[in-house]
Amino acid sequence: MKRYVAFVLLAAVLLSFTGCKKKQSESSSATNSSATSSQSTAASSSTAVQEVENILEGTVTQLTETTITVTVNGEKLIFSVKDVKQMPEGLSAGAKVILTYTGEIEGKNTGKAKLIAIDVDKKFTGGTTPSSSSSQAEKKNTITGVIVDASMHAVVLNVDGKELMFSYGSGNANVQINAPSGLSAGSEVKITYTGKISGTDASNCTILRIDETKAAPTAQTPSDTMNYISGKVYSVSTTALSILTDSNGQQIDFVLPGTAAIQVAGGLREGIRVTIAYTGEIKDNYDGTGCKVSSVTEN
Repeated sequence: MKRYVAFVLLAAVLLSFTGCKKKQSESSSATNSSATSSQSTAASSSTAVQEVENILEGTVTQLTETTITVTVNGEKLIFSVKDVKQMPEGLSAGAKVILTYTGEIEGKNTGKAKLIAIDVDKKFTGGTTPSSSSSQAEKKNTITGVIVDASMHAVVLNVDGKELMFSYGSGNANVQINAPSGLSAGSEVKITYTGKISGTDASNCTILRIDETKAAPTAQTPSDTMNYISGKVYSVSTTALSILTDSNGQQIDFVLPGTAAIQVAGGLREGIRVTIAYTGEIKDNYDGTGCKVSSVTEN
């Protein structure tokens, strides 16, 4: 009987020990699960903070295969485009764009920012109607200056000694250009635009029209200028004429082309005084054979 009782007591102790161990294991598992869940939640929360999307509006200054340069409030910011999934069609310098990025921009440093999307600003492409608050910005202005440089998407204007660059890329696709002699350096033009020029920064302006007001002056070379010289005929033939100049008696030789107008009664002959009209330059003060004689008139 004593052995039976002892056996029952031993069994009860063993069962009690097993139950405690199981509870400790379940408690440990629950604690580990809770800790893992907390770490996961914290990591997820941290990732969410890092992936906050920011918006930036500006004007495209330069576009390459790997970067885009945007002017924002007069400051140029350079972003990598490697993470941009789709570039807007026809994007070029001068376009007004909206950039979506994550990370931070520190001054001009965009190294911690990740550009993820580029959209053309519809306010400057006719996609939306400007609000009343932007009516002042949409007022038409004009400015006149001389072209310093021009390309397919921009024109640099000299206005009272200051150089202003106006862009007319994809955001200015409807620019009307009236320049019969072309947008060339030296031409004077009047630009009609909206927006505001800040100092010499015209990147926030939208061009509406470019009208040529004065063509670039044509450079006149010595070969185009008509010159005159008078003297006494020293020798003459059907193809050549030499005179002794009235100024210093220097002998100068000319070639007589068949097209020269000879306005001398009785024909050219030695001893008469004539005036020769010619283009070109007399070399070494005596060689006029490289000049083109237009006419010979008796004085």
